[in-house]
This record gives sequence, C-alpha cells and structure tokens, in this order.
Amino acid sequence: MSVETIYRPAIRSGMGQRNYYVSTLTYEQIAKYVKMPDEIYQSRKLSDMLQRALTDNAKSIYEYLNTEKERFFNSLVLAVYGGNPKWHEGVFEMKDIEFSNIGVLELTGDEKIFPVDGQHRVSAIKKLVENKEASPGEEVPVIYIAHFDDADGIKQTRKLFTTLNRYAKPVSKSEIIALDEDDASAIITRQLVEDGGMFDGDRIAFNKTESIGKTDKTSFTAIITLGACNAYILKAFLSDNKIPATNFTRYRPKDAVLEQYSKYVQDFWKCIIEYSVLKDYMKDGANTSVYRHADGGNLLFRPAGLKAYVEAIVDIHMYEGTSYEKIVKKLASLNLQLSSSPWQGVLWNNGKMIMNNKTLVKKFIFYNYKKNLKNKKGKLIVDSDKMISEYKALIGSDEVNDILEHMILQDQSKK
Repeated sequence: MSVETIYRPAIRSGMGQRNYYVSTLTYEQIAKYVKMPDEIYQSRKLSDMLQRALTDNAKSIYEYLNTEKERFFNSLVLAVYGGNPKWHEGVFEMKDIEFSNIGVLELTGDEKIFPVDGQHRVSAIKKLVENKEASPGEEVPVIYIAHFDDADGIKQTRKLFTTLNRYAKPVSKSEIIALDEDDASAIITRQLVEDGGMFDGDRIAFNKTESIGKTDKTSFTAIITLGACNAYILKAFLSDNKIPATNFTRYRPKDAVLEQYSKYVQDFWKCIIEYSVLKDYMKDGANTSVYRHADGGNLLFRPAGLKAYVEAIVDIHMYEGTSYEKIVKKLASLNLQLSSSPWQGVLWNNGKMIMNNKTLVKKFIFYNYKKNLKNKKGKLIVDSDKMISEYKALIGSDEVNDILEHMILQDQSKK
C-alpha cells in the first residue's frame, strides 16, 4: 500500500504529562493508516482476544454508521509512533487575542497509528470502506497522542488504554429513558410519564435504580422498571405486526411505526389497570402503603414481581395469540399478595424481596392461566411435576403435596 503525506489542521494542547493534538481524519484515511493495537500486547493470545471482542462488538457501530443520518460519536484517541510527524505552528488572532496553538499536523504516512480508545469504531469504519459504503469526505474527530515503542512507552500506553475504557462512565438506564431519541421503548416510556400520560404525576419514581424508597407512598413503580416492561412488550408488538426485529434500541423507527407501538403499549397497560388493583390505585389520592408495605403487599407494586407478571402475559399472548384483555381478565382472581403462597419464599422472604426467581414466578402464572399451556408448535410450556419439585426445593419443604392448593385462581370458565 502506497503512503502519502497527510496534512491535517489541528489544535495542540496538553493534560497531565501528555501533549495531544485535536484534529480529524476521513473514513478512507482511518481505513488506510490506522491499525489495530497489537503493539501494546506482547501476548498473541491477548491480541487475539481483543480482536475477537472487536469482531463481536463492531457490527452494531457499523450498522449505526451505515443507517443513521444524524450519526456522530466521540473522538478516537490515536497513538502515534515512528515516521516523522511534524507540527507546523501558526498564529491566529481575533479581537486582540492571539492563539498560537493552532496549526497543521504533518504525517509522512510511515507512522504507526493505532486506537487507544475507539477500537470498535475503527473496526466498523474499516468495514464501511471495504464495502464501499463510506460517505465521501466525511470526517471523524480524532485526538493524537505520542507513543514510545519501548518497555516504558508500551506500559504507559497500555495503562492509558485501560484507564480510558475502565473509567468511561456508561450511560445509565434512567438517562437512556430520559434522553434517548432512538430507543423506541424509551420514547414510549417518556410518553407514559410526561404530562397527560397514563402514569404522569407522582405515579412513577424517577430513580437511578429500580428500588422504591420506603418513604415513597405515591409511586406505582420506578421508571427503569416501566421501561424494561415496555421493552419486553416491544417483542410482541413486532411479532404481531410482522415487523422485522430491527434493533429498535439503536435506530429510531418511522413515526408511523412509533405511533403504532405507542398505542399498543397503552392498550396493554389499560388491560392491566382494568383487571387488577391498579384500577383502584389510579384513582386520585391513592396511597401505595395499601399495596406496598412491610408485610410485602401486592406483587405488581414490586419491580421484580411486575416484570415477571408483564413478561408472563406477553409470553402467553405470543404462545397462543389470545388477546391481552382475555389473558389479564382470566388472571384477575390470582392472589398476588406476596405474603401468601406461592410467592412467600419465592419472591418474598422475611421482609425482603427475592430477585432471582423470575422464571419460577412466570411458571406459576402460566400454570394458573392454563394447566396445559402450549406454544404454537404444540410444546407444553410448564412441566407441573418439575415446577412443584423446584418449588419444594426452593422453600426447603416437602409439605407441599399439591402446589395447586397454594394458588387460588378461580376457574373463569365456571363463572
């Protein structure tokens, strides 16, 4: 591959013991000159492990760059060594203020350049160029740092590599729901909690976690939990409407599809409200201390319980195509008090929620809805004998002769 001198406008600056240069590169220049950071690993196995991670994770970035019109991401941090890079300093003056850190960075093309931060983005860009899908003239922000190809230099660069990746704070789930304009479930969740939405006012806790504070006497659930439920409902929406399972967390759907999804979610929650204690709660002045208290309260007012309940309903709908209204109406008689069987010892124990038994909780709901619930292929969803064994093992007792004795769902067909 022939090399050529690259001239890029840049700003020279420094932080700590490092000088750096802020500039840009085109997709084509990145594909041609930027290599993967094998040089910072002496172990071939470590280098191979990094390469596997790049292959696994770069696909989503590639799709983002190839489909999102408003694409943008943070600067690549590129380490440079070898060759003969030169800094040509200029002077820019404006309103009697002189800036002497603006200039042109000259790279001969013989330099070795690799990403210290942005490996997945570089890998995705290389694939775009390889497939001839890169937008001509498009530029990516980059920050150049010096790398010294000796034992100390490799150690310093490797440390910077881990520091940038370890201490980069990921966006929290609550921030995604509050800000993301691409994630479909985040958008719909905001609609539900904003003024005029189904869960506006004090009905949702805007916490950074799913937990609800003991002093919170108004919130039905946390916004993260509501968002998780809506994301699960999305699976059924896509299936019902025969919409390809596009990544609706990264790519905003068309407005018409988004409106469809919004109505679908609202209709789902209307069913839950109509045939559960949420109907009373939604009345003005409802106090959640009736539904969430030291003795447990109602399963729907605990994040772990609500998610299991919603997922079970969605799954039943997808298994047999029954409407949400019929499903929820049939489950309306199920005792959801956490202090009662079968929830005691499975979801609730000695004043604390148990968080890791969602699968068994969903089996209980499936079984109460229909003893012989099957999927569309005719496969039985719940093996009752196995379920009872799991329950006995979990609560540490053989006194449960028939798990059905602990479930008080009435047979709706006899009403």
